[in-house]
Amino acid sequence: MAAAKTGSGKTLAFLIPIFECLYKNKFKQDSGIGAIVIAPTRELVNQIYEVAKQLGHHHSFNVVSFVGGTGKKSEITKIKNGANLIIGTPGRMMDHLKNGKDYMYLKNFKILVLDEADLTLQNGFEVELNEILKLLPESRLTALFSATQTKKLKIYPDYLCLNHIV
Repeated sequence: MAAAKTGSGKTLAFLIPIFECLYKNKFKQDSGIGAIVIAPTRELVNQIYEVAKQLGHHHSFNVVSFVGGTGKKSEITKIKNGANLIIGTPGRMMDHLKNGKDYMYLKNFKILVLDEADLTLQNGFEVELNEILKLLPESRLTALFSATQTKKLKIYPDYLCLNHIV
């Protein structure tokens, strides 16, 4: 769990280890989903996605973003074409994980990041996050990042599955 001021580099603090993990594990388009980053708003998802695209432009990893209100069919196509890092909102990610058993390739899954975890919980996404945690493989690293910490967030890690990163 990490807390730092807005603008201090939190996005890079989780994206760099994600890219390192994907690189060390020789992820390619057909390796499936290696990491998921969940953010509470469409705007934040788009910001993280832009940083990930810039950071990963020399790698062969496929980075995609998912937000509600966009075409789900195109997202499914992106996953089937080889998404290694998905950045999305809680509702959309839960929808794909719950209803996408035939295209959500999670056998090599390594990392779940909850960015602005406190805001996500404050915005009423606790049910979605709990469902996502149940649907993802237990053998993963789960990391929470936030500019602030609430009491609810301090309690939340008690039932997260915090395992090692490979």
